[in-house]
Amino acid sequence: MLDRLASWRRAAAWMLAAISLAPLCAFAQRGSSFHLGIEVAMEFDRTEVVVGEPIFLKITVTNRSAPLIIGNFAASLHFPEGSDVEVKIQPPGELAYRYMAHEEPAVYSGIEIGNKLGEFTHFELPILYERNSPNGYVFARPGEYIVSARLSHTIMRDNTRTFTEIPPTRIVVREPTGRTAEAFRLIEGKDYALALQQQFTDNPKILNAFTTVAEKFADTPYAPMCAYVAGSAKTLTQKGQQEGIKMLREFARRWPNHPFYGNAIYNIFYTYHMSGNLERAQEWFYYLLDTDPHHRLMREENKLAAYYYYGRLEEAAARRWWLYEKPWALPRQTPNPQ
Repeated sequence: MLDRLASWRRAAAWMLAAISLAPLCAFAQRGSSFHLGIEVAMEFDRTEVVVGEPIFLKITVTNRSAPLIIGNFAASLHFPEGSDVEVKIQPPGELAYRYMAHEEPAVYSGIEIGNKLGEFTHFELPILYERNSPNGYVFARPGEYIVSARLSHTIMRDNTRTFTEIPPTRIVVREPTGRTAEAFRLIEGKDYALALQQQFTDNPKILNAFTTVAEKFADTPYAPMCAYVAGSAKTLTQKGQQEGIKMLREFARRWPNHPFYGNAIYNIFYTYHMSGNLERAQEWFYYLLDTDPHHRLMREENKLAAYYYYGRLEEAAARRWWLYEKPWALPRQTPNPQ
């Protein structure tokens, strides 16, 4: 009788443990799939933010064992229905909806990449702007949000569509306080949130607010995106190029682990190239090659990347650019970048 009672107690304890663990298992923040030698992994970069702070959907495509390079992975990396990224968000106390960012329902072009054996390419998609939100931000108020993601894709140009998904994930959103709250007041509003999602603004008022947050509130969670967007926007005008480059360099120094680190370095490289300073452009291209070689634009299909490196791999492999006499050897015809 005592043995049977002990057995019942063990069974009850096991069931209670299973029930208590079930929500934790269901609330994973990463998912992966494997098809024809290609691994596709997705994850949210964080599960706790303050009001107005974004999360990033990080996608990594790795060639584990596929024998062919062409057509490793193809997808339309856009949010609206009809595209291949389906993110669903359930705010506290509300029904779930499909996230669309700033995009309208439409047919968007896709991308196709081909990784060599053992290589990978990564993508980062910000989840930040919500047009129906009172202040323009997805995470508009404190509470627990439930976010899930599903990515449809084609592997090796197979006729069968495959997918990768992240199960429902709990995102805890907290109220900003102190200096963080003070910084948020400067960028609260739909116009500011939209500019951050689009990663561009030509509005002087918004640009000034982003610059203030980046410089005076660099210790707050809003500073990285403000610095990146302000710096990138300033590089697009001749008057603001040097200030924009300075901001992007500071962004890379302060936040080397930010999802947009590689984007910042590429924007510096691109700015020097467009201004005709090919030597400085080449320096920054090789810097990106050393620090983030798997950036989505570090590919031969990118005309600028082919011009500086991938179009002449045999020559580049023999010796690095710093071993050349200035001016460093480059092809004669400069490409017209898209």
